[in-house]
Amino acid sequence: MLKIDAATLRLLSANLHLSLSAIDAYGKAGKENKALSLFKMMNESGCVLNLCTYNAILGMLGKKSRIEDMMEIVCDMKLNGCVPNRVTWNTMLTMCGNKGMHKYVNQVFHEMKNCGFEPDRDTFNTLISAYGRCGSEIDAAKMYDEMIKAGFSPCITTYNALLNALAHRGDWRGT
Repeated sequence: MLKIDAATLRLLSANLHLSLSAIDAYGKAGKENKALSLFKMMNESGCVLNLCTYNAILGMLGKKSRIEDMMEIVCDMKLNGCVPNRVTWNTMLTMCGNKGMHKYVNQVFHEMKNCGFEPDRDTFNTLISAYGRCGSEIDAAKMYDEMIKAGFSPCITTYNALLNALAHRGDWRGT
């Protein structure tokens, strides 16, 4: 358990930039439990956490495949009145895709839609890439179709994500 004296906690609470640095340093040092403890301690002490703080902890947890913790943080985020943004959703989708967690890509996508967030071209590209990394070229193609129906034009990132999705299984028929 992380133990921080009251004066240090007040300093961290008063300076979110310093807090972000501490969380980032713990994450890079492989001490994600300490980063999460610091984050929770700050939250419980009444520190008003901003979107950057939430996105930083989500990114760190995602790199460690702690998807359940990520989902808990997003719930906490919403309870505290902080609205997830494009960075939040794309971070979660990327991390789930990088770890091949198809079920969680679906879960994050549905949660994103339930929160009223409509994907833009970057988010569609992230979804195409995430599904491709999960080995689901069919879902990647569906996201491409949804992107086109939503009125977004594909870009080089879109085509690279599609090619990578097809290459993941060695399926080049769709090219």
